Amino acid sequence: MVTYFLNRPAVVFSSMLLLVVLGLLAATKLPFTLFPQLNNSAISVTSYYPGASADVMDSRVTSALEEQVISIDGVDYITAQSANSFSAITINLKAEVNNRDVLVEVIEKVKSAQGLPGNMEPPVVQFAQSEDDLDMAIAFSSEQMSRSQTYEYLSRVMKPMLESIEGIAVAKTLGSPFALKIMLDNDAMAALDVDAQDVLSALREQNSPATSGYLRNGTNRYVIEAMTDINDVDDFSRIKIKAGNGSEVRLDQIANVSFTAKNEMILSRYQGKNATVLTLKLNQDVNPLEIEGKIKSALAEAQKRYPYDLQGEIIADSFKFIRASLWEVAHTITLSLVIVFFVLYLCTGTVNTVFVPLVTIPISICGIFLLLHWSNSSFNSLTLLAIVLAIGIVVDDAIVVYENILRRIEEGEDVISAVEYGTREIVKPIIGITLSFVTVYLPVLFIGGIVEQLFTPFAITLAGSVLISGAVSLILTPTMCRTLLKNGIKRGGLGKFLEHKFEMLRLTYNSLLARYMRNVWVATATYCCIVFGCIYSVQLVKQELAPKDDPDFLIVIGKAAPAASTSYVNQHIDKFEKIVDTVASVENYNYVTGIPGENQMISFLRLKDWSQRAETAYDVQGELFYKLSELPGLRMIPIVPSYLPGASNIPFQAVITTVEANYTDLYDLSNTLLMNLRRSGNFAYVIQDLKYNIPYIQINIDRDRAAQVGVSPDRIATVISLLYSSSYVQKIGVNGRTYDVIIHNENSIYKQMDEVAEIKVRNNLGELIPLSSVATFDIQARPQTLNKFNAQKAVVISGELSHNTALSAAIDTFDKAFAANNDGRFQSDYSGASRSFFQQQQQAILTLILAVILITFLLIILYGRSLEALLVVLTVFPITLSGAFGYLYLSENSLNIFSQIAILTLLGLILKHAILIMNLVLIYIKEKPLYEAVLQAAGDRFRAIIMTTFSMVLGAIPLCMATGAGAAYRLQVGWMILYGMIFATVVIMFLLPAVTYHAFKLSALLKKDQKGISAHALPK
Repeated sequence: MVTYFLNRPAVVFSSMLLLVVLGLLAATKLPFTLFPQLNNSAISVTSYYPGASADVMDSRVTSALEEQVISIDGVDYITAQSANSFSAITINLKAEVNNRDVLVEVIEKVKSAQGLPGNMEPPVVQFAQSEDDLDMAIAFSSEQMSRSQTYEYLSRVMKPMLESIEGIAVAKTLGSPFALKIMLDNDAMAALDVDAQDVLSALREQNSPATSGYLRNGTNRYVIEAMTDINDVDDFSRIKIKAGNGSEVRLDQIANVSFTAKNEMILSRYQGKNATVLTLKLNQDVNPLEIEGKIKSALAEAQKRYPYDLQGEIIADSFKFIRASLWEVAHTITLSLVIVFFVLYLCTGTVNTVFVPLVTIPISICGIFLLLHWSNSSFNSLTLLAIVLAIGIVVDDAIVVYENILRRIEEGEDVISAVEYGTREIVKPIIGITLSFVTVYLPVLFIGGIVEQLFTPFAITLAGSVLISGAVSLILTPTMCRTLLKNGIKRGGLGKFLEHKFEMLRLTYNSLLARYMRNVWVATATYCCIVFGCIYSVQLVKQELAPKDDPDFLIVIGKAAPAASTSYVNQHIDKFEKIVDTVASVENYNYVTGIPGENQMISFLRLKDWSQRAETAYDVQGELFYKLSELPGLRMIPIVPSYLPGASNIPFQAVITTVEANYTDLYDLSNTLLMNLRRSGNFAYVIQDLKYNIPYIQINIDRDRAAQVGVSPDRIATVISLLYSSSYVQKIGVNGRTYDVIIHNENSIYKQMDEVAEIKVRNNLGELIPLSSVATFDIQARPQTLNKFNAQKAVVISGELSHNTALSAAIDTFDKAFAANNDGRFQSDYSGASRSFFQQQQQAILTLILAVILITFLLIILYGRSLEALLVVLTVFPITLSGAFGYLYLSENSLNIFSQIAILTLLGLILKHAILIMNLVLIYIKEKPLYEAVLQAAGDRFRAIIMTTFSMVLGAIPLCMATGAGAAYRLQVGWMILYGMIFATVVIMFLLPAVTYHAFKLSALLKKDQKGISAHALPK
């Protein structure tokens, strides 16, 4: 094969040029994304049953739906929440399942659910999306339009327009639409002998749209439409509620009927002005940078037709982070190329021959583009990170081939022979080191979970680049050497100086190695220290899902007391504005009150560009947490969002479940655990979601008394629901648009709680009976929500970690506290990022075990006849792991999905060094005594190993200098590569030859091979 390509340079250069052209064409087809595409991981089932308590929702709605979906295949875990009038079930899926197939199955299961209340709205099934799960947020403000007018315009005009853009999954308006509100006056109703049920019955009788029919008359057909519905507000307010005895009662006599905001308590503001926010979420299979251009073009065109003084401004978008992250990686790639060029020049001392190994880089990168295109991947943070690492890696094989040819020429061999025989000599090691590197990444493709989905493109990119570079080094590098070196090696003054210094360095290394190899105890002690250091550091290293990045915005979630209204939140929100205005790194912000709950608010804080602020997002979070903690009336929690799929915004989420105990027992246990966790110092804040602090007015009906006076419990329930639950009762069409009709008690928010007793209910004789005559009233404290986890009663303890606290430490603290306080009736589990962390831990162990097994099999194939060589090369594992974990421990960094990938990369790189040395040892040992063979093999491979190490180490320096978007991931990988390569290379260069010599010598002694013992003796 070598001779074939050497004799056909035109074929070689043409095929390489073709690869470059095809790769560049493939690059133009690749989309840009922040991370590889992942399946949507959760499906939500939401139900609305106006007026139902949390207990009723739990028993009659949530439980019935849970029974249907609990057995669906592909489900990781299910959470459920029951609150007043509302139920939410979240089905969290396993990473590898087809989410759309599961969605269809969930829809079918929900449709077949039995026992649901007949008067509740149908459950809604969709992919789960939280309020803070967005790709872009646009704030629209106007001085002339009300918030509801703005909401109507956005919902009816802007939302459909934006959703028509291919790639946008959903546009969501955060605000309150218009509704026709019927605000009942209890006093007027009592005076005119009307109750709420009368109003509802009248509405249903007099505002009922009729279905169309047909009249056929000979050859003609007429459409019949009865105009039984009302399309005018004035007509609607004149609906007759009661008539008889010469008098009638119309709706406007007992109620105020008007178009107004459906929820007047929702308040949204941006930069001190009333604003309505429109959020956008993209499909996962689109190019976000391309969609961004379409969105901005659509907004610019729509701006020309905005009504009144309406203005829109983008207040948050993930595209900025994506652009900045990709630009930083592109900058890193360029810098790495320049650094590798100078490394090669310093090691060879001649400019023209530097291009022999350097040309491997662009060819291999173009080959990567083809692989990414064929695998339906994209340019993203991880594939571009792999390309950065590939710059230092792909040049290795070419360096090895080039250095072997160069060494033969320097020893006096003619160029043609040196190229041909030097290449043939290195074919087996090149194949070995290429396959070993590829083998390291094979487990990533099969272990499943988030690691497989995230890092399969990374593995394909890096392993594919090495395969391509291996082929290029055996095909192109010899051909270029034969062409460029045909007149010999010519070095200038600087080149000769560098060559002289490099030779002196090699001789110094040989001298030190000779001394080191002579003492078996020193080598043994070194190896034992490395193994001990590896085991010790592994136990002490912090663990988490991913390093903390620095996004360009924060989310603040605020909660008042559960019994507080949105009006109470609005009264305190100005203090929040004043605090945020004092934070220098915040560029702008908005907030919405009344969302997602009546006593809650959510705010998006957009930070200044990374170049304009010295603080990270976590620094801003700490500053805000301290300042907001002093805010009275509201509990504000600043959250640093994560762009990484699988990493939720709240890192710690522990779940306590029970079958035997009740919610009160769960509440007591969770409070005990909260005290333990807060005392640990590992949490910035920690909370639980089960609280007995919602005041309930429990109406206890005296059924005997109610039967005596002729009042039915059903009528009582209907009247109470109509007056106090803002119940949607029907629709009204006005000017071609449809609006909800809502009944509410006009004075309910101002009345004292005991005035509920004065509500009038009609009995079967037509008389109005006060509720107090048939019922008693108790005020109780109940939970705001009843939660379940996998259909068991549950409480979730969640929190943000303290500075420099790893997730593993927080989980360990919780586990110890739970074990100490559990009486056997409770079980613990994890959700969200904590659950992903556990899964990632298991995958990491499996990945490493599989990598070791596969590498061992490969080494058996390479060194099957030499057990000594196999065992020596396997010493690479503890050396590499010791360097990697030692760095993590000393630098106080964590073991996470990025550092695990860096460890695999290091393992592949260090294996290359070991295979190169061992291959030459096995050749020389046939001709020379063992000591001389090992010493010469290490010396002959010295330049190749130094060149590949320095190209990798210095090529990783740009990663170590990363700043801005996505810097945390690049810094983690860059520093591990730099430190790990230096440490492991130094150790390998001394320890591996020493272990090789003593292993072969010990083998000869055990075999009682006198000839071998004599050949392996140290020279005197």
